[in-house]
Amino acid sequence: MAKNNTASFVLRFTQKIFEGQDGQADLQWRGNITHVQEGEDANFKDFEDAMVFMQSRLDALTKKTTKNKSEEEQKGLLQKSFGIWRKVSRDYPKLIKEVIKDPKAQVGQLQEQIQEGISTVTDEINERLELDSWRGPSKNDFKQLQLQMDMMMNKLQELDSKIEGIEKTK
Repeated sequence: MAKNNTASFVLRFTQKIFEGQDGQADLQWRGNITHVQEGEDANFKDFEDAMVFMQSRLDALTKKTTKNKSEEEQKGLLQKSFGIWRKVSRDYPKLIKEVIKDPKAQVGQLQEQIQEGISTVTDEINERLELDSWRGPSKNDFKQLQLQMDMMMNKLQELDSKIEGIEKTK
């Protein structure tokens, strides 16, 4: 049975303001990227290094997910995975610089573009992997779970009361 895999990354940017060699104030952005599932992280001064980090982790995930596929299917899926990274490496460094300059104006657009790219590739990969249909839990599922938990809590309270009664009679 095929399953969805998730790769999450946390990006942190730190701004360093310092006195340059010419005595003028200068600015440098540094960053740290963490692969949430594996706990691996890397520091970077150039955003392209962060993208290389992400690409290596996503490629490994794709290879792991497709290990039971034929060599031809693996190549096709890896090519699709590389396709998104060609676009990311071409377009996103410029966008990141714009986001850093004016975060509020650009962050929404950046999020939409990243999500659109990821959704497109994910859809294509899911189609190729013939994933079983899966649905997330609905509100009704959560309500049923809460109801069952409430019933269990009531039963535990009843048992606790009975135990207290037995202990008092001893």
